[in-house]
Amino acid sequence: ASIVWEKNLYMAAAAQELGLPIKRLPGDDGGGDEVGGFTIYDGKRFVFTQSSSWWSLVQLALRYGPSPLLYGRHSLQVWRNHFHQIYELQDAGTAFDTPEQLLHTTGMFNLTQTSCATHLQSFLAQYWWSWGASAFAQDLAAAINRCNYNQGNAQLNALAGLVSFLPAAAGEIWAVKGGNRLVAEGLLRLSGATLHLNTRVTGVTLHADTTYRLRVVKEGGGEAVYGPYDGVIIATPLEFADLSFDLDQQDLQGQGGAAQDQQDLGEQHSSSSSSSSSGSSGSSSRSSTGGSGGGGSSSSQVYQQVCRYVKCKRSGGRNEREALQ
Repeated sequence: ASIVWEKNLYMAAAAQELGLPIKRLPGDDGGGDEVGGFTIYDGKRFVFTQSSSWWSLVQLALRYGPSPLLYGRHSLQVWRNHFHQIYELQDAGTAFDTPEQLLHTTGMFNLTQTSCATHLQSFLAQYWWSWGASAFAQDLAAAINRCNYNQGNAQLNALAGLVSFLPAAAGEIWAVKGGNRLVAEGLLRLSGATLHLNTRVTGVTLHADTTYRLRVVKEGGGEAVYGPYDGVIIATPLEFADLSFDLDQQDLQGQGGAAQDQQDLGEQHSSSSSSSSSGSSGSSSRSSTGGSGGGGSSSSQVYQQVCRYVKCKRSGGRNEREALQ
């Protein structure tokens, strides 16, 4: 991210802990260390240009009406009443097995099931006296979403659209002097972790001793196996990762019980693989034993296998069926 909203508590705390200098950017209150503005181009002409003159405000009101204020207030309400709960839950040590559980708990799940375009239209339509809603959605909201996420209103879900608009609604925005990447670099340095650059992970293997190995391709094409590891975090959309998984059922049975049919893992994941705010679609991932064809494991199946193993391990090695109960 090139900018950070002032209510992003984790980024603010990290920058402070690392002692990184920040620069305030022009925000809703017109303050900041730099002079800024924006111009909206609809593909054919410049439809609006911000300036410090009173005429710029008049043009903004004539073209978009109260829509920016209404949608901005709505985005702030969602943040205060729902999104902010995430900080409180994590401070309390609360964790969730799936993104869907987090979204249901915070009351934001429904916002991930409709597009930003649909939500914008339905929300602003309830204010019959408002004008400029269509122009606001097509010009201002779309430009912000394109700038932040490189997606249009129709491709972005409603929750992401509201979060995207928050810096424009209220508060200040800032950036780390020298680049926000200094935050990630500083946190990595503090963690003491070993970073392997120019190394692509191609597969994850679960062994009978309940540890994982990573198959990687190094720069220049050389292959290697890293590990063992107690756990593996895949911080990328699974359906686009092109990873192979060897989570052999015999290894899972080695925990001390018979394997349970995948269908018994719970119907909760059968139709929810596309409902997270990241927009995963549950497309097939390549399996190390079955390739990318009919014998391959889908991302949902791999996810279920991982959940089965984690639950079994949490049970202290008891029978897999007992762990699921």
